[in-house]
Amino acid sequence: MLDWIKDIEGNFVHKKAGDFSLCKMEEALKIVGNPDKSLKNVIHVAGTNGKGSVCTFIESILQKSGYKICKYTSPHIVNFNERIVFNGRQITDDELFEISEFCREKISHLELSFFEITTIIAFIFFAKSNHDAVILETGLGGRLDATNVISKKLCAIITSISLDHMGILGDTKEKIAAEKAGIIKNCDFAICAKQETGVKNAIIDVANELNNGKIEILFDRNDFFANGRGELNFNFTFAALNTKIYGISSGISGLHQINNASLAIACCLKLSEILDKISKTSIKIGIKSAFIMGRICKIKHGEIKKLIPNFSKTCDFIVDGSHNIDSILKLAGYIKRDKNLDKIGIFSLLSDKSCDEIYEVVKNIGFKTLYICEIASTNRRENLYKIAENLSSCNVVKCKNLAEIFEILGKTRFENTSFYLFGSMFFLSDFYKLIFKKYNHKY
Repeated sequence: MLDWIKDIEGNFVHKKAGDFSLCKMEEALKIVGNPDKSLKNVIHVAGTNGKGSVCTFIESILQKSGYKICKYTSPHIVNFNERIVFNGRQITDDELFEISEFCREKISHLELSFFEITTIIAFIFFAKSNHDAVILETGLGGRLDATNVISKKLCAIITSISLDHMGILGDTKEKIAAEKAGIIKNCDFAICAKQETGVKNAIIDVANELNNGKIEILFDRNDFFANGRGELNFNFTFAALNTKIYGISSGISGLHQINNASLAIACCLKLSEILDKISKTSIKIGIKSAFIMGRICKIKHGEIKKLIPNFSKTCDFIVDGSHNIDSILKLAGYIKRDKNLDKIGIFSLLSDKSCDEIYEVVKNIGFKTLYICEIASTNRRENLYKIAENLSSCNVVKCKNLAEIFEILGKTRFENTSFYLFGSMFFLSDFYKLIFKKYNHKY
């Protein structure tokens, strides 16, 4: 990553609720030539959990339908370039350098945040591409998120809503939903996950206010429905919008992904009125071929054996980016259904995500051993001893870093054991960098 951007990311400070505004973004975009005005068929995604998966499912469906798609997501796990993708290809270092140097010369005086700068870089890159549609994932919230400067969208999608970033977005699900629903503006329709009644009403109220009551909003379980069973490569049926699709298999693991896939399918069926190459076949192929790093992701045995030499074929190693109470509860449900005899946890989290509810869920999962360490890749890491104190009822092994954890694990032979590494996307970043270092891969 370029030094200018890296410095801004390294000096990251959490904004307070009153610090958010779109004014600087609008000023900066005007200076660099309004690349946002050149983005076609924008699909805007907000929510607490599932945003990345929904974006990936939609991207995969549209690409399998023959369209060229831009996708902007965050955070990255290993490479910054992961955030900005066109037609399945990440922005190259040379392209990133050229655009960021242009931005540094033109708008560095505005003192933009890291996310604002990366969003502008993405817009400039996408505006130069020959794209058919653009998928934008919000960074935080919706109403005042940097991505919400887009003046015209095809649709907005709201994924599941739960308590997160309460100091900024509000201390109830309804307040958080109202902030996230701020993306439902200047668009043809909205697709929403199943929500609690109060949350649903908050979304409807904001959407109607922003669109003078003239907006079509489709809700999961009301206007469309998906049902299925399984965990890995599960099959499900989608029914709605005068369409039934049977035997859909997902490339992303976890039963909760049915809900995320369902949002993507409902969106693409509505989009097929404009993007007419979308079909039942391309939808099924797209869902099956979707892949996203760090979502209940099984690591290949050959890769793990580099870190744990005595890792047998009866074992599984699963990484997951769950980082708030809702996502960790979903992971806990997955672990409870795991048929392997022993479960070993590898856990860490950010200081601003640390809370009693998360620790209670982790304690109740029933890990045989729980290895903990501090996250290396961010200064927002939680203190090791605080983590240990909150998990004192577990069989906890404190380590200084992930490398030490794997050094300890490497001295034992494991059979019929499942390993779960989770707690933060930054923690996943530490893991993948360790894997790539073992394989001498560039990252």
